[in-house]
Amino acid sequence: MIQETNLKPYTIYHSENHSFPLVVSIPHSGTQLTREMQETLLPDVVLSNMDWYLPQLYAFLVEWGVTVLVNPISRYVIDPNRPPFQKIGDAYTTNCIYETTTSGEPMYAAPLTEVVRLERKRCYYDAYHQALKQLLAEKKQRFSKVYFLDLHSYGMDTGSDAIIGTQFGQTCSAAYSTTLQTLLEQEGLRIAENQPFAGGYLTKHYGADAQIEAAQIELSYAYYIDHRTFGREAFPEICPAVFADAQQHLQLFFKNLLKEQMICQ
Repeated sequence: MIQETNLKPYTIYHSENHSFPLVVSIPHSGTQLTREMQETLLPDVVLSNMDWYLPQLYAFLVEWGVTVLVNPISRYVIDPNRPPFQKIGDAYTTNCIYETTTSGEPMYAAPLTEVVRLERKRCYYDAYHQALKQLLAEKKQRFSKVYFLDLHSYGMDTGSDAIIGTQFGQTCSAAYSTTLQTLLEQEGLRIAENQPFAGGYLTKHYGADAQIEAAQIELSYAYYIDHRTFGREAFPEICPAVFADAQQHLQLFFKNLLKEQMICQ
């Protein structure tokens, strides 16, 4: 893990390039921890189940000039893909600040204070959302239809290579969801829809705008990191051949998707 005192809440690529009506968000690949968190974590805790290496995997989007927003902060600091309030309990599926890992293991010896929670929200959560809101607003001024893709990955075996999440058709049109599935399947990926991942707060919140087609794409670790089972681990080792093959297919997927999006304007 990376320990720093002055962490940037996001990195934006090509905010002023409006060649494409697309904004890409990568919210769960960050690994940076605040000093406060580093000092209060239990010594043996493993922060697993991150969206490992997605900025590297999708680096071609930046090379092409696509507008990309990346979160460098660990989801375990605060999760921008959850609602901005805490529910009763500490389940990571419903709260933006976790106190247990995604495996249900405790993270801290003592509960976090309200001061810490509010500071994390102000510095990282709010900043990420403000940046994303601005990026989408600028696209909306220039395009009749704006596309928002939230990119994630997962370690469990679901029998699929990728899962398209649209909140069961609530965050984008059926036509756009079908386009995503068709173009991914064209590259040989086995696709599921909305099970077990229907999309999180980001797609649900920003996809409520009628001018925005929002979808989440979850990619299996086995598809792009290595053809093996993944458990309770951090920074899983990449198989270069698997990674390169996946990247090649994803490049073709996005190339065709961008063409479709421009045609629909």
